[in-house]
Amino acid sequence: MGFHFVLILSATLLIAGCAQVGTLSGGDKDYFAPVPVEVLPAQKSIRFTGQEVSIRFNEFVELVNPQQNVFFVPNDARPEVRLSNKTLHISWKESLQANTTYSIYLNGVVRDITEGNDSLMTYVFSTGDQIDSLTFNTQVKDAWTNEPVKNALVGLFSAKDTLKPLYFSRSDFEGEVTLSNLKEGEYTVKAYLDEDRDLKMNRAELRGFRESLLNLDASKVDSSAIRLYLPGAGMPTVSSYRFLPPGAFEIEWSGLLPEELSIELNGSPVPSENVRVTKEKCLFFSATDTLSKAQIVLSGALNDTLDLFLSAKEKAVTCQLKPLLSVLGPHDEIAFELNDKIISLDTSLISVMNMEDSTIERGVRFAFSDNRIETFMDQKGAKKLMFTFRKGALTSLNQKEHGIYVIPVELRSEKDYGTLIVTGWDSEVPLLATIKSGNEAPFIVTLTNTQPVKLPRPLAPGEYSVRVIEDLNKNGQWDTGDAGLTVQPERVFDFKPVKIRANWEVELILDPSADE
Repeated sequence: MGFHFVLILSATLLIAGCAQVGTLSGGDKDYFAPVPVEVLPAQKSIRFTGQEVSIRFNEFVELVNPQQNVFFVPNDARPEVRLSNKTLHISWKESLQANTTYSIYLNGVVRDITEGNDSLMTYVFSTGDQIDSLTFNTQVKDAWTNEPVKNALVGLFSAKDTLKPLYFSRSDFEGEVTLSNLKEGEYTVKAYLDEDRDLKMNRAELRGFRESLLNLDASKVDSSAIRLYLPGAGMPTVSSYRFLPPGAFEIEWSGLLPEELSIELNGSPVPSENVRVTKEKCLFFSATDTLSKAQIVLSGALNDTLDLFLSAKEKAVTCQLKPLLSVLGPHDEIAFELNDKIISLDTSLISVMNMEDSTIERGVRFAFSDNRIETFMDQKGAKKLMFTFRKGALTSLNQKEHGIYVIPVELRSEKDYGTLIVTGWDSEVPLLATIKSGNEAPFIVTLTNTQPVKLPRPLAPGEYSVRVIEDLNKNGQWDTGDAGLTVQPERVFDFKPVKIRANWEVELILDPSADE
């Protein structure tokens, strides 16, 4: 009888905090960016009537796109920027509104000459008797990894369709950010990685949003982090592709493939019988003796054009027959894969030896499809098997004759593996748990409320990461958000890894609200 072990895991929660934006106060020295040592008129001046600000730095600096990287908020003036030795001069010709707090944002416009360091700075002044003093604190995380995101721009917008923020700042190394000198009002809050520093949210940039409007009548700290995602990240996109000589092409993608996939090779459709599609990748086969390059056109669930060059050396590679798994558990099937499409299989030229007593296994059956050979036999009692494919057992699309393949396979019993039972928390939406070890494909189970679920297969001893997704739309995958529909990305919870031991049963009780 195996051992029974119970684990109760809680999700790792990050505590939100505050991060102050770099200002032109000339305080403690910043060793990573130029430091202002004199500001005229002084920072946070009131009853301001001038039309120029000068800032002297502690070192020689250079300007970086001043027309794009210097902003007035509110946008009542167009700043003109010039540099004289170590002093930056910002001037304007427009008349400013009365009784208004203004911020001049220097969005990486000043860079030191030697190291190229820059920073986000603000100069604040008021044409009235007081400076707006409200603040807003929040944190920025990656929606998928739950890790803090640094250098994300967090902006307050006057309306959902505003292209540029009225107020903005950037997150620090902990993803924390503070927006200061804010005026009372109602704002839309957005966050994004403004990599081109144009203050606009571009399609290729990670982004997130606060679901409800920010009614700012006092300084506020947001307890919920803004979670960044990439639009359409849940849709399938090609992540890698390669030629597997002598005759196989592999294409991998991220996301699910909900529709059929059509493939053309150099303008000709690839027959469906030459294509093997799984959840995350496909393998297709072609004769390559006359090909020097391959243009692969995907249509349907994926739309892309991929180009590969095929060298004579690659096409001359001989085939290799390998087991899907060299060490198999009690529920694993014995199967082999060839890097070419199998045309015929002569089972009379295949033998299976039990290495424990050197006897030949009888009654073993074989079947092949595409590049895979499946084996059907009674595996009970066997520990080590030796499969021998003699010359002539295989013919394939790009290699008519194959030599001898001798392939050992090790089989393990139930006692060599552990059992995992997973229990989720009381949730109004389905929970999708992924149990993963290293680079292997994850085990995925759906959890309903607090009903224990036993993984359908035993697990090899080792440490497994644990992640749970709130599968709101019940499609079996993580989905990103949609700001236009005010749909947030599905929440992801990470738990401490679970250790699996041989001949042990582990019960994993997941609770994101439990104290660690």
